[in-house]
Amino acid sequence: MLNPEVKSIEKEELTEEEAIVLATDWISSGDVKINCPFESTAKILSAKLGIHIEPQATRISVMPGDQLLQFTLKQRPPEGEVLTEEQLQNWPINWLLLTFKAEPKEVEEMPTKIYLANAFTPAMLAPDTNGFSVTEIDEDTAKEILQKIPFVSSIGHEATAAFISELAGVNVPANRVSIQAHPGEAVLVLEIALPRGVLIQDPEELKQYPRKWKIVDIW
Repeated sequence: MLNPEVKSIEKEELTEEEAIVLATDWISSGDVKINCPFESTAKILSAKLGIHIEPQATRISVMPGDQLLQFTLKQRPPEGEVLTEEQLQNWPINWLLLTFKAEPKEVEEMPTKIYLANAFTPAMLAPDTNGFSVTEIDEDTAKEILQKIPFVSSIGHEATAAFISELAGVNVPANRVSIQAHPGEAVLVLEIALPRGVLIQDPEELKQYPRKWKIVDIW
């Protein structure tokens, strides 16, 4: 989970040797949180690091200056099959080092494509990205972006889509889709401060709640 103070992130692909050295150093220092909820993934990670890791789901809130070593299996282990120690140690993994920063990165060129969303997470980044930068913008700028740059709506709520359509003077369809943003693209985020548990059906009602716009540039 990103803390609002995080304004940009840099992503670096590591070799397995580099990742194992880094992970081992972090674990030996004791100043590390591990989020590895699946037993099969924990076994593979344990075999590679030579350290026993229990499956555990940990809530992580990253701050500027924090780093995250992200690992993803290139393929899932066969269901129900018991892997040997050698198979575990040689299982293919992608390793990424994410560094979180408090300063947004200046992006000079306009994005080629916009994804419209009501929230942003790093899971929206395609594998070929190197990082992102978050900048708060005013509503007039947000409307201009929607009017001038091709966009894909990922707004799943009908009332919110209708509200943005009227606000910006463009057609925003309600559309529940997953985002995979590539370098040169951006995510335009509208955050509406709704009370917890409140579901608005009338677009007119959304006008009374505080809102802010953010642009997430991807590189």
